Amino acid sequence: GNDPEEMEMPIRPNPEELLPKLRAFLERDREQTQEKPILVFYGGEPLTNWPFVKLVMDTFDCRFILQSNSTLLDTVPTDYLEKFESILVSIDGRRDVVDRNRGEGTYDRVVKNCTAVRQRARVKNMVARGCCMEGAAVDEEVRHLMSLQQAGADAAHPKPLFDNVYWQLNTGFDFPMRESFPIWVRDSYNPGISRLVDEWVAAMRDHGRVAGIVPFVALMKTLLEQAAEDRARPADAAPAPRPIIPIRCGIGHDTFSITTDGRLGGCPCGIGEAWNTLGYTHPKNRYLGRHPDLEEIVTPAASLPNCLTVREPCPSCDIRDVCGGRCVYASKTKYWGDEGFDAVCATVRHLVAELRRVRPEVEQLIVEGRVPRAPFEYPAQEFSLEIIP
Repeated sequence: GNDPEEMEMPIRPNPEELLPKLRAFLERDREQTQEKPILVFYGGEPLTNWPFVKLVMDTFDCRFILQSNSTLLDTVPTDYLEKFESILVSIDGRRDVVDRNRGEGTYDRVVKNCTAVRQRARVKNMVARGCCMEGAAVDEEVRHLMSLQQAGADAAHPKPLFDNVYWQLNTGFDFPMRESFPIWVRDSYNPGISRLVDEWVAAMRDHGRVAGIVPFVALMKTLLEQAAEDRARPADAAPAPRPIIPIRCGIGHDTFSITTDGRLGGCPCGIGEAWNTLGYTHPKNRYLGRHPDLEEIVTPAASLPNCLTVREPCPSCDIRDVCGGRCVYASKTKYWGDEGFDAVCATVRHLVAELRRVRPEVEQLIVEGRVPRAPFEYPAQEFSLEIIP
């Protein structure tokens, strides 16, 4: 069903009930990690309830991130825009693709709002987050988003509207997988990834610029580190097993979802799934009766890290040390079926292979000082970005 009750989604938060319990939970987290918590406002659309978002930002000493469709971004006061460490904007690419996916006029409204926000606020990091599927060309969509400029920019003084770009494959968790998807991957998506990788390296070679294409930057960092480890190993030493990389989105490892009624979960897409309900920020919860196998407990923050893991074939995969594993939700539910799961993983294999192909040149450009190393340290996971599309 699509109504909140059937989806087991809370209808509206009750701040008087939630915030004291959230405070206690966050304090336990801070005691455990000795770090300031990161709160990501995620929906639905968070800005449809701006008073609640504002109240949370006023109440807690945290790092804040907003993921939004940005149709209401122009309504956020400037001082709050500047408090966000990153603003993730849902925009899929060119105008026709966005409007087909999200409704006529959405592209113009989002670009107008983002441009206006950039003019009046010192936004720390604005990221374009797209969905990619049949009807889209990944290289053209990314190229377009990276080309958009802020007001007042010119060829001599470029000011990108978006600092970074990433995308997710819109496979819909359908079962069976759409018949058109593998064909689109073969004929459009994978060739587009190859072209995009070549253009990314060409920009480094010709202009000394590392474009902020999040999957490329983050995975290349891992490949560079692995190459350095291999060189440091004595010639007569057997290769050591690579350390297992936790799933790149952080879900169930160091990233968790808190619903506005206090339920604690892993993946925000899995609200209502028994395997995804990890506990509660407080013991008395109106949804407790939904899952009788779960105890009425207050989950301590210390018990959460690494509590959700991916299933086979990910643990046995030969690129797990780069990929980190397929989406937890897809791994747990397998709604795609094995064939659909393999079709999506094939896109990741292609992405990793293409980045491995260019890794030696990227490494040489860094060694020669023609490109800086700093862009590869971009904290994508802290900003709740999807590194694996």
